[in-house]
Amino acid sequence: MSLQEQYLSESIEQLEEAERILSSLADGNHQGPEAIQELFRLIHTIKGSAGYIGDGWSEDLAHGFESILTFFQREEDPNLPDDILDLLLNVIDHLRIHLVEPEKASQEERQRLCESLDSLRERTQELVALDTAGQNSAFEKKQQEVFQQRAHLHVQELQLASSKLRSMPSAELVEKLSSHIQNLLKACEYMGEQSLAIKAQELANSWLICQEAALTAESLDRFQESLAAVEKALAGPHVSPSAVITPVAFLPGESEVPPDPTDIGTNQLAKAVTASIRVRQDLLDQMVEQVGELIVTRNTLEHISKELFKHADHLPRELLKLLRESIGTLRHISENMQTQTLDMRLTNLHTVFKRVPSLIREVARRCEKQVRYQEYGSETMVDRSIAEQLSEPLIHLIRNAVDHGIETPQERIARGKDPKGTVSIRSRQLHDTVVITIEDDGAGISLEKVKRRALELGFFTSEQLQEKTDSEIIDLIFLPGFSTKQDISDISGRGVGMDVVRSTLEKFKGKIEVKTQINQGTSFVIELPIRTSMFSSLLFCYNEDIFAIPLHSVSETFRVEMQQLKTIGEARGLTLRNEILLIYELSDFFQLPARRTSRDERDAIVVVIQGSRGKFGLLIDRIQSCEEIVVKPLDSLLQDVKGLMGASILGDGRAILILDPDSLSLQRSHGGSRRSFNLEKKRA
Repeated sequence: MSLQEQYLSESIEQLEEAERILSSLADGNHQGPEAIQELFRLIHTIKGSAGYIGDGWSEDLAHGFESILTFFQREEDPNLPDDILDLLLNVIDHLRIHLVEPEKASQEERQRLCESLDSLRERTQELVALDTAGQNSAFEKKQQEVFQQRAHLHVQELQLASSKLRSMPSAELVEKLSSHIQNLLKACEYMGEQSLAIKAQELANSWLICQEAALTAESLDRFQESLAAVEKALAGPHVSPSAVITPVAFLPGESEVPPDPTDIGTNQLAKAVTASIRVRQDLLDQMVEQVGELIVTRNTLEHISKELFKHADHLPRELLKLLRESIGTLRHISENMQTQTLDMRLTNLHTVFKRVPSLIREVARRCEKQVRYQEYGSETMVDRSIAEQLSEPLIHLIRNAVDHGIETPQERIARGKDPKGTVSIRSRQLHDTVVITIEDDGAGISLEKVKRRALELGFFTSEQLQEKTDSEIIDLIFLPGFSTKQDISDISGRGVGMDVVRSTLEKFKGKIEVKTQINQGTSFVIELPIRTSMFSSLLFCYNEDIFAIPLHSVSETFRVEMQQLKTIGEARGLTLRNEILLIYELSDFFQLPARRTSRDERDAIVVVIQGSRGKFGLLIDRIQSCEEIVVKPLDSLLQDVKGLMGASILGDGRAILILDPDSLSLQRSHGGSRRSFNLEKKRA
């Protein structure tokens, strides 16, 4: 990764963390001067990095940002007014646009923000000057001396460690240097000397370059030059004499003159590189794909092995034993590789939730509502591809919670509630799925209001609505074009938000459930697979073909006597634990031949599948096995066929189709038997 790419990546992460702190300050959840100090550190780091890389745009805005924070650093209970919070959040948004999509960053907007920061700084400076006139600064001087002493200690440790790095490079030394540099940065920033803080940031940037260059002699020379500059700045006129510390001598047995760096082997330098690196997403995707091919090849070898053992009498026993052991070793290695590569693709949900606080604040301001935000379980991991697609439905659900769910302060007071509503997000891992709950303590969803709106929009007749259950009525909010709001605004009312939520979730095999109670609130419960490229599947036979279905969607399997099946509408069904279970064949979903049966067949196997719209049964011939399979994209001829989620290759080389439980469940809920998907023709 180039220095420019590293600067962009780290600056964006720092902006996200700064935005989180500001949003917490706005909600009153982030108390104490530590929040301001951490915010100052983040922005100051961005400014220093921008100056080093030559990004004057970001450097100017970051400088104005930190100049405002300076006035609040010494307050025991900092309280930033709303106008300052709004301005600083706008600066962060603009900086993010400049870094991610520079072509969309407006020069006029940048100029306006800089002027606003300057004006605010002058106004705040006057107020602070009046407030602090004549105050004793002895405590601040003492505090500065403490940080100066710490900075000196870190410089001495860095000098010693960098000298040792030339002769005895190790990962432990690299980690030690990185730790001292971070601590030195904090000490210099807290001292409040801008020139010293800039020197320290230049040292940190020099260390990054040093690691990128694999710790060559030339890069280490430049690093030590930067270190000398920091030491010189610390010895400047602003430093108290009591803060100066006697230099640390070399320990016994250590050489004061390091050996020639050209004598150090390449392998030694390679070991010194830190264990944490950044990898391009496309390279990681290619690696996951290659491991998938390895799994397919392993399955093929296992199939060949089974066939060979059928003719074991004609083959050497020792050779067969060696083959079995080798395949066992290959399975162990490939399973470990599969787990590790898939784990590399995981990211925590904080990457998705990080924009929620500012979104809630913005929507609440426009709706003139008071809303607090709570977040739990953001460390839960999910595949990066899923996390990237989760942002859009999350935005719609949060807007819906604030705009539709939370009442105005006046309405809440009249109902005996806290005038400030609460929107929370909770996430947790449950087996191979992630469960995310978006909850509000608002008015809840009125079933009568939903019915009335469905009638007004002409979606259903009164008779059709009377036949629907409460859960089916609530599900109407996910229909395209449906909205309970009469007036259209730039926030809601168009009837596209909740439709987008469900359709997006179903694309990566997610499902959503709504729970609501009048005057208590509403919760949206989302279930997502942790991974999508490989999973455990149930393989079964239907006529002469083998199909697969995700194992996490299979509730149970059982045998049933054919005479127990009763005709229910266009489907068949039976009573299972006091509930009616509709049962279908694949020919009810695709234009495949009906399941072939013999005259004397008395029973059959039923697979109970849990889809997004409920449970249903599938009649099959027999269960083949349970296997970990690699999901392959469908051929272009099959991509438009509903009810399929992909394909895979078995060990014997046969290609099989993977059924999509949610899509089949959707077709079932729309009228039972459906033959609109000509799978037989497509496969031909």
